Amino acid sequence: RRDPAADSARPQAAIRPHTGPTNARWTLHLGLVVADADAPRISLTVAGERRTPWAQGRVVLFDDSYEHAVEHLGAEERVVLDLSIEHPGLRGGGVGNCKMLF
Repeated sequence: RRDPAADSARPQAAIRPHTGPTNARWTLHLGLVVADADAPRISLTVAGERRTPWAQGRVVLFDDSYEHAVEHLGAEERVVLDLSIEHPGLRGGGVGNCKMLF
């Protein structure tokens, strides 16, 4: 499990496709600073599906064990609160068993 952190992306930035280390967690982003005009120009692609989900005050939840990437074609910095939550499908022993492996 990762510690919560503020994560920023500058205009014209791209985060290359990558995967998280495990499917025992999901990633949650809460839009802290997302300019309204930029929202449709900041994309998240997860498992080949491209969306423009970020808005100020909106929560975006995804399984980061799938390949994902970000592209910011807006004009202002985007800041999100980035935190991990337990995968709900692994509650009750599943996560505990996984932790023993690491």
